[in-house]
Amino acid sequence: MLIAAAVFAALLVGGMIYYRYSAVHQILNIPVADIKQSLTATTVEGRVTTVEDALALLINRVNNLGGTTTQTAATTSQVSGDINSRVQSLENTVANLQVQINQLKGGGTSATTISGSKSPAYIPLGWNGSASTQDWSSVSSQSISIDPADYSGYTGMQFEANISVYQGNGTAYARLFDKDDGLAIIPSEVSGKTDTPTWASSATFQLPATTKKTYVLQVKTTTGYASQVQNARIKVNF
Repeated sequence: MLIAAAVFAALLVGGMIYYRYSAVHQILNIPVADIKQSLTATTVEGRVTTVEDALALLINRVNNLGGTTTQTAATTSQVSGDINSRVQSLENTVANLQVQINQLKGGGTSATTISGSKSPAYIPLGWNGSASTQDWSSVSSQSISIDPADYSGYTGMQFEANISVYQGNGTAYARLFDKDDGLAIIPSEVSGKTDTPTWASSATFQLPATTKKTYVLQVKTTTGYASQVQNARIKVNF
């Protein structure tokens, strides 16, 4: 059942990528036929890898056109773990890219809406970090700058990630930390108690300012056994 679900998810995401490649081909000048042919790979791993590579190319083109930087977990070099986690990360990245593509096409769609709806928006972080300390430890290499003004009208945000603790010993914790002000974002904390990465979502929080600030990943564990965070994102609710 798990394999069948992964196959379906990979095919679904592949179809989404192909559709988006077709829709913006005139803007991005990307060889759609090559991507379509590559999606005929016979294994789930092969198809997911193809979609990851395609997204990496698309992100590069969109960033060059729009003068922005899209943070994503959808490249083979950044993502490790099971197929379901990788597919989840790809889906998040596609949603984020759709917003940018709509803006490049002059559709007037802001970063807070997708296809004119008020569905949640996602900020893919692509964060992977670990710690064996029993106090909060910042993973300085995992950071992002966010301006709440880019998400006008949002009602709250949630921090989400796959989280685990080595051999299921104790509890692993992760949260967002405001690096500029030296403050934890409360209540952005998530936790996990198993050796298998488990998807966790925090309670709803508001960012503390209307100006752009830098946020980093903080991780800790109750026992000193290594905690692990993968494929983190921020869900923006409206």
